Amino acid sequence: MQIRRFIEVAPPSQFRYLAGAAVMMIGVVLPVACIMYRYKRLPPSSEYSK
Repeated sequence: MQIRRFIEVAPPSQFRYLAGAAVMMIGVVLPVACIMYRYKRLPPSSEYSK
């Protein structure tokens, strides 16, 4: 009940928190996805031989 009351009292802070969490998730997931995609496309042996 307290959480619901907090959301009703201060929606901007809750929205700001959710927006910040979404931005952080994008900032973390996107580079990791790019690294995984690049690693899967290039064979590790050719990468180390260079």
